[in-house]
Amino acid sequence: MSNRTADALFKTRQSVDIDRFEGAMNILPAKSLPCRAPTPRKQDKTPEAAVQKERDKLAEHAAAIGNLEAQRVKITAL
Repeated sequence: MSNRTADALFKTRQSVDIDRFEGAMNILPAKSLPCRAPTPRKQDKTPEAAVQKERDKLAEHAAAIGNLEAQRVKITAL
């Protein structure tokens, strides 16, 4: 926080009770907040789906590593 921001916050705190304002913000229902975490899909809840998702991710990484290795071999052959 810069000094200007700290000074402005200090002056604001003198004129407005920020604690009361923060307390009022805490009583808002969760539905009114714009940034809620997405609910997990049904297929992601099962352990088998999570394992398969992880396997797919590892297969993609292995393919990418294989492609990089093939490019390295081509470059060293030149």
